[in-house]
Amino acid sequence: MTRVHLICGPTGSGKTTYSFELAKNIGAARFSIDEWMQNLYGPDIQDPIEYQWMIERVNRCETQILYLCKELIKLKIEIVLDLGFFALAQRKKFINALQEFGSMPQLHYLQVNVVTRWERVSARNKDKGDTYSLTVTRGQFDFCETIFETPSEEELRHAIKVPEKE
Repeated sequence: MTRVHLICGPTGSGKTTYSFELAKNIGAARFSIDEWMQNLYGPDIQDPIEYQWMIERVNRCETQILYLCKELIKLKIEIVLDLGFFALAQRKKFINALQEFGSMPQLHYLQVNVVTRWERVSARNKDKGDTYSLTVTRGQFDFCETIFETPSEEELRHAIKVPEKE
């Protein structure tokens, strides 16, 4: 059964770095919502970002990513999804769809303290390295803190808990 890895964690927890490493190590296809959003909508993003505008486009990207997952699962290609998975409803939607496609979804949860996460985001904004897709302001970071839903005990019972890296 084809495995699909769902990378979950709050902003700055290292999801993109982790997803690059995981995909490389297991030879998987990788999708990152930040890359999709930047490539498809980057020039259209207004400052400040309007949440409703953004989430509508994220949902469009997720629909296409799920379609591609279905095709890759048919080919028995493992997949790493770096989509944030901020909301329980989003995680359930993907897990249910992926199971219907005949895959075995696996949640990976990255939990890192908020001070370290903001330091990482600030450094990424400045350096614009391999994991940079778009600038995240302090206001956006703080907003994301209010919408991230920590996985439940039930979700964590079946998840891979990724320890914080120095």
